[in-house]
Amino acid sequence: MQRRSSAGRWAVSTVRANPALLLLAIPVVAVTAAMVIAVTVVWAVLMIVVMILGGRARGPRPPWAYARHAYGPRRRPRSYWA
Repeated sequence: MQRRSSAGRWAVSTVRANPALLLLAIPVVAVTAAMVIAVTVVWAVLMIVVMILGGRARGPRPPWAYARHAYGPRRRPRSYWA
């Protein structure tokens, strides 16, 4: 019966056979992790800025927008308790 080898054993045997891979793999993993962290931080800061500055601040209504609700049934304004 053949024993299953784990990924860790495969990695150790590969690095023992080719030590140059270790010199290449560590910097590649480190640079990739640093880029992922940098992109995540930039995205988080951008989302915070958008949430703070990008509210629904409306400017003044144009003159033709006032006449739009002038006709039709009058509704009572809703009070706090009703």
